[in-house]
Amino acid sequence: MKKIQLISSLFFALICLNNPKVALAQNNTSTGVIRKTSMNKSVFESTSLNSSRISLIPTNTEFEVLEESSVGNFLWFKVNYQGGIGWITDTGTAIQKKNNTRPQTQRQVASPIKGNLSEGAALLFKDVKSRLSDEEKNTIFRMLGFSISKDKEMFCLLDDTNKEFPFSTSVFPTDLNKDGAEEIFITYGNTYTSGMEGSEIVALIKNRGGRYEKNLDFPGLLPQALTNLSGGYPDLLIPGRGFQYPVWRWNGSKYDYNRQISDAQSQKTPNTSIITFSQAYQKKVATAKPQPDLSGNNDNITSNELSNSSNIIKTKPQQQLNVETSYRTEVDSVAYPSAVVRVIGQIATAKRNLVLYDRPSFKLGEPLLIVQKNISFQIEETYNQWPENWYKVSINDISGWVSAENTTLKNDGISNTYTAGNITPTTKTPTYTMKKVSRQYDWLSKTTGKSVGAITADYEYPLFDDEQLNAALRKKFTEGVSFEKAADNYIAEQKQTYANYTDDMFGASGLGQGYDLKITVSRQLPDFTVLKASWGEDNEGAAHAQHGQIDVIYDNRAKKILQLDGILIAGGRSALRQIAEKVFRRDEKLSTTASLCNNYLFDNCRFELARNFTAHKGTLELIYDPYEGKSFAAGIWSVKLNYASVKQLIKPEYQGLFN
Repeated sequence: MKKIQLISSLFFALICLNNPKVALAQNNTSTGVIRKTSMNKSVFESTSLNSSRISLIPTNTEFEVLEESSVGNFLWFKVNYQGGIGWITDTGTAIQKKNNTRPQTQRQVASPIKGNLSEGAALLFKDVKSRLSDEEKNTIFRMLGFSISKDKEMFCLLDDTNKEFPFSTSVFPTDLNKDGAEEIFITYGNTYTSGMEGSEIVALIKNRGGRYEKNLDFPGLLPQALTNLSGGYPDLLIPGRGFQYPVWRWNGSKYDYNRQISDAQSQKTPNTSIITFSQAYQKKVATAKPQPDLSGNNDNITSNELSNSSNIIKTKPQQQLNVETSYRTEVDSVAYPSAVVRVIGQIATAKRNLVLYDRPSFKLGEPLLIVQKNISFQIEETYNQWPENWYKVSINDISGWVSAENTTLKNDGISNTYTAGNITPTTKTPTYTMKKVSRQYDWLSKTTGKSVGAITADYEYPLFDDEQLNAALRKKFTEGVSFEKAADNYIAEQKQTYANYTDDMFGASGLGQGYDLKITVSRQLPDFTVLKASWGEDNEGAAHAQHGQIDVIYDNRAKKILQLDGILIAGGRSALRQIAEKVFRRDEKLSTTASLCNNYLFDNCRFELARNFTAHKGTLELIYDPYEGKSFAAGIWSVKLNYASVKQLIKPEYQGLFN
């Protein structure tokens, strides 16, 4: 009899492999989890967006998850809706409850399998109540970049190789959006890791693929959760020094800077500490009854656990919304302001396979189909929700939205990086030719008539086909006059300076007075032109020549030269100074408490940001001239900041500078 059953099972398995519909219809096991839709959900024949769409589950419909499957970037749920069994993605669904209708006597759950928790992860999560697996805890510990301190009770950063600056940590697990996946908030640090703030904050939140990613990750205090929700996540207020506090908002895939509020406003705004959230959550975890692991990862689950599924889907009567036209009202509190762009009606091409969504949101959008690489389409509408920019398009008579990130426009020279406001994409990258101006005036002796030296002026600069850019450079370097006129003016000014000098007032080598300026193009991006200017001046009688560097970043869209404060978010300068001081002290091999009074030239012995800066791929460089922070002997020096460490401080429209 057992042999016959085995043969029958094998025969059925072969049928299922060749006919997915049979497999779907016969599998009636259940995870016991009840979820609810927050948007219209397409039911697909299989775990593929290219498979046939069986039906549409309306918004606010409860359903039981029969099975879970992670395929590619999506988590899929197997459901039974109105007699048809199929698959939906996890997007726009949330856990409501466990289905406890099955008899308790049938639950024969094996003891949890003991994982291999690393020493660092064990210390990090010591006394913390969490549902994280050992593997997830190990992953989070690795992501933080910590090592264990010498006394085995604290942590150090990995780059603190001698383990001189240990610090403690605090871990706060929460479930802010009530989806069953933990968000982990961690505070740690000291003045070595975090400058004057003395502490760092980082939030670990799962992405669509179920993997933890870092959010926030900058010096500051533990956030306060506000009552405003975006995608189910509360706005986060970051308290700190001063009278203005930043508020960060969930953008569909991560937390981003949203606005500033004053100290007075914060006192009137209802908020709850993450500590309070975590205490309530940990208490819930500690008192919860053991739940069976029905994910399929525990080989010891008995067959009784996977039987007696009710396969019930509970539907609230309502009119089904049209997928194409309903996204404006179905998106929760997230706003999608139109960007000022010039691409509507143009043709774009997919650089890689893209997902067509029914609305411009990775978090809330319902996947409709896969747009294959190299497919071209006409742009019908554009929406901006930084950091994602979206095109509305029609593919195979299905209208939806694709991310603009991995597309190229047919019209050459037009950028597909868009921002809200009055900045529009440039239609042309400026071209240039290098020009050179040289002037020399020979100084003749008043007694002999022979040359006793010279006054020189040399300028080398790019002349662009963009007159607004040329005018900006002239205003920056020559007070608005042409470079030829600037050279003539310099000669005339110096002649006036030395008009009353006699021969014996010059040194043995005679008069040596000169100025040179060389401007070169460092980088050209679709939206920015980056330049570097090196200057030097020889002064008669001076101990040494003066020299320096001036870097320029010109915004091709806004037609202006950018200032450091202009590319930073509100309140960003203070945070940038703290990050830069941390790097400066590391490079100078200084402790966090070492004085800057003796060997440095900072005002009030306090580290300051440089007046000059530039942007490289992956790096923000602060450039200091001689006598700025250090002695003349130090020459031109700089502090280089990894872009990842300052990204949260850069306004969205300028982040392309670092890519």
